Amino acid sequence: IKFAIQNTQGEKISKEDISTLFLTLKKSSYLKKYILQKTIQDFEVDDNGMYCVTFEPKDTETLDYGEYVFDIEVTLQNGYRKTRIYKLELTEEATFHGGDVT
Repeated sequence: IKFAIQNTQGEKISKEDISTLFLTLKKSSYLKKYILQKTIQDFEVDDNGMYCVTFEPKDTETLDYGEYVFDIEVTLQNGYRKTRIYKLELTEEATFHGGDVT
């Protein structure tokens, strides 16, 4: 997932200004119950200033196919918080666990 983080003036925020990135995954944004929550420590910033977060196979391997929503809450060193909501679609696949075809 790639996304930009900007301050209230629309300026990109540097990686050094970020205290934490926190991800929550749900079946619907209207539900209180979450499926996954985790602090993201391994994130990259590309040459265009876009932040890159990767879902690992272990994050989604037990989930049913379908649409999900997730948000990423960014907390800056100064305590300011910003949240963005995204959609994730898990689709069928034929290859599982290192090549076992089903």
